[in-house]
Amino acid sequence: MNARVRATSWIGGDRVRATVLMLVDRTGQLRFEAEVSLQGTVSILTTHDGDFQMLDVRSGKLQQGPACPANVASLIRMPLAPSEVAAILLGDVQVPAAAAAGAQVEWDAARGADALVVRDGNMETRVFFRPDKADEILGAAVAGPDGPRWRASYEDLAPVGGGPRLPGTIRFAERAESYDEGVEIRFKDRTLNAEMPPDSFRIAPPAGTQVIDVGCGPAPGG
Repeated sequence: MNARVRATSWIGGDRVRATVLMLVDRTGQLRFEAEVSLQGTVSILTTHDGDFQMLDVRSGKLQQGPACPANVASLIRMPLAPSEVAAILLGDVQVPAAAAAGAQVEWDAARGADALVVRDGNMETRVFFRPDKADEILGAAVAGPDGPRWRASYEDLAPVGGGPRLPGTIRFAERAESYDEGVEIRFKDRTLNAEMPPDSFRIAPPAGTQVIDVGCGPAPGG
């Protein structure tokens, strides 16, 4: 998917709104370019084959390291694996393949929707969908032995490019926090199955850029 969105997220203790250009591949390759009015592109984040890069255009610094949840959440606070983030942005949900065979469908009164429940050890993924349209996903929630991990709501579903009905708005929240404290993504335009040059998911540091190798710290809010 090639998309332009308006994203709202907590970053570095500040509530930030920005236009973000996105390239999203279901395998977990991501490219986010954050733009600010009168300044243009201020940050670029990419993931590719388990690697992470983030360029701060204004400071001339490039961080690089493993694409772990803490690093993936550096620009938009969704501390998940890249393929999990990609699935959410595509209006889908990634579930453990090994546990999918034992999935069950239950009525979820809190959401007023059917739920596909996938249990993998002590982890539970619930995928919500309309009872009358099982191919329209309304969101998801993941919980572990310590309680809720994250949840997402897919809203304003509409056909995209004459194809599937996808959410025009995605809300994401960690643990038991409200969506107002989480991430909101509003799609302005998008193209599915767009052509993407092979170097789209890597950043070539501009001359004079300070390259900083980073590890995996705790995810934001963790």
